[in-house]
Amino acid sequence: MFRESVPDGTGMLFVFPRAEIQGVWMKDTYVPLDVAFLDAQSRILSIEQLEPLDLTPKWSQGPVMFALEVRQGWFADHRISVGDRAEIVFGVRPPHGAATTFPVGPVDDHAGLARPELRQRGPFVMAITPKTK
Repeated sequence: MFRESVPDGTGMLFVFPRAEIQGVWMKDTYVPLDVAFLDAQSRILSIEQLEPLDLTPKWSQGPVMFALEVRQGWFADHRISVGDRAEIVFGVRPPHGAATTFPVGPVDDHAGLARPELRQRGPFVMAITPKTK
């Protein structure tokens, strides 16, 4: 919240305590974003566009553990789509052979409810590998 910019190549990762249908909105967020909802295996289930200050929730298409918000258009620019997988790597080194890698800031753990292995505060790197077309 209260975001006025999301520098290219960065994002915000939301970690949920259990896999279930989740929703996000844009209260107090002033920049257009895309959100990818990822399941417990880090596979992208859906990608939604989010408009500044829109209070209409955007819901995942199934149970998810993660929501990744990036600047609007980032997923399309990098040919990231539904079905692709992400990998979260703690530290600042990108995974070897990663197709698309970007740093993600501190984990938003929703009031300390995040999975213990993700409770560490950034920096860390997330890599998304597009599926073979």
